[in-house]
Amino acid sequence: MADAPPEPPPPTTSVPERPTLVPPPETGPRTTARRVLIVDRLAGLVVRAGGLLVIVAVLGILVFLVATVLPLFRGATTTERPVAGTVPVEGPPAILAVDEYRMLGLAVGARPEVVAFRADDGAVVARIPLPGLEGATIVGGTRSVRTNEAVLATADGRLAFLTFGFSSDFVLGAEREPMLALLARPGA
Repeated sequence: MADAPPEPPPPTTSVPERPTLVPPPETGPRTTARRVLIVDRLAGLVVRAGGLLVIVAVLGILVFLVATVLPLFRGATTTERPVAGTVPVEGPPAILAVDEYRMLGLAVGARPEVVAFRADDGAVVARIPLPGLEGATIVGGTRSVRTNEAVLATADGRLAFLTFGFSSDFVLGAEREPMLALLARPGA
């Protein structure tokens, strides 16, 4: 058996190499595309600018709050304002109303009448008697600002309930001229 023929080698199962379309990677230092570097720089600038803007906004809020709160630590001051017209009623006003533009006023004094007057000079625009209170003397009154309801008290113990205030409206056209003439005439 010494002369036995040599055994053949075992069969190998190898996959044949396929050709690839992608060239093999080059060996050496890696480089980043120029476009990627530019976008990266721009992104960094945007992030830094955004951070700075946030800091500026927070500082602005801080300055606003300090400017708002600082007067609370100072002493109070008052300034004298010019006095407008007088309230043209007999005795002290029991109730008083002024329109939202501070042009006209309504008042009731001791006499049972509503007096409409100009707030700037006190000139009477109209006097409207209160029915049912003829000859009485008004001694007190109060008015609800929200609903324009008012109540007056007389010296003889009667109460009068009325709506007392202004409603805003814009008068245009033919109705405008007579109203302007009425407002221009003091004591009408």
